[in-house]
Amino acid sequence: MRLLKRSCLAGLALMILFPGGWTSAAQEASRNDGFLLGALFRTRDLIDRTSADLQKIDREIQENDRVIKKAEEIIVLAGQRNNKQAESVARDAQLKAREARKKNEDTKARLELVRKRAAASYGALKNRLAASLGGGANPPVKGMVSAYSGRVQVSKKNGERFELRADDPGLLEAGDAILTYGSSSAEIQTLDGRGTVQLGEYSELRLQEDTPEKQVLELVRGKIYSAVDKMDDFANMLQEKAKQFGGDFQTVANFSEKEFKAVIKSLARYHKRFEVHTPTSVTAPRGTRFSVELKNEETTEITVFEGSVEAGDLKGEKRILVEEGFKVIVTKDGISGPQKIADIDKWWDK
Repeated sequence: MRLLKRSCLAGLALMILFPGGWTSAAQEASRNDGFLLGALFRTRDLIDRTSADLQKIDREIQENDRVIKKAEEIIVLAGQRNNKQAESVARDAQLKAREARKKNEDTKARLELVRKRAAASYGALKNRLAASLGGGANPPVKGMVSAYSGRVQVSKKNGERFELRADDPGLLEAGDAILTYGSSSAEIQTLDGRGTVQLGEYSELRLQEDTPEKQVLELVRGKIYSAVDKMDDFANMLQEKAKQFGGDFQTVANFSEKEFKAVIKSLARYHKRFEVHTPTSVTAPRGTRFSVELKNEETTEITVFEGSVEAGDLKGEKRILVEEGFKVIVTKDGISGPQKIADIDKWWDK
């Protein structure tokens, strides 16, 4: 698949901005340890949630099997007694149970693949964190493909390209791009594990600048859905995982207890700016859920599902606040007024 040429429109971009200046916390997290540890917690959380979902699916499959077996017994008994109505009802129940079982088996296979990919990422993140703290020379990790479906390709800054596999940890560096084909999607962790970006089909996202002050993503084509945790929610998740798995991380990464708590504390209070560039807009969310879609090289649609964002052009000549439940259209000629969302196509949940 060929990379889409970047638009030549100058001076325009979509920026998701998180306020916050250069602080001692930013300096502490300026090493790659911040992203690695935040992503490590997020990946552990994904493994735990997926394991819980798999247990639930196994119970549902057991119930499907029970219904199928019971229906078979009724069908046999009804046939012996020539009870056509009872036989028909049992066959209908058996058919529905088999359909439900097939659906649950498909879901189980998908969840097992998600858990396998998350486990690979988890191991790679721990190794990279240990190497980073030990003075290793690996390039800094700036993102991670935490889940994907269908056909997804990574294009490295050095020109290397490869398609993701189930055992690929999906670690991304500055300059890397993620491309999706038809009926495919990718979930990417950013912002030290605080932000999640869902990349739709036929889309391309490139990791650009990443400094202690901000992280920049470029949506080259297609669409994304982004969910950014509020600082309190993110801090609570960090503290919970620190208590649950702190001993493991201290062993792997050779943290002292004091160092470990210091890194957790810095991440929990660290405000890093997050930017997503497109050819045509500027926004500033405050812990929010929103989507960005490039309709064409000159038109961007921004939709806010939770919280609010400030939309405008890169020059700052015009900015408007977009509240939850509204969207705006940004072109090279300007920004539309907020429009109420009529119908929502939740493609990221499909």
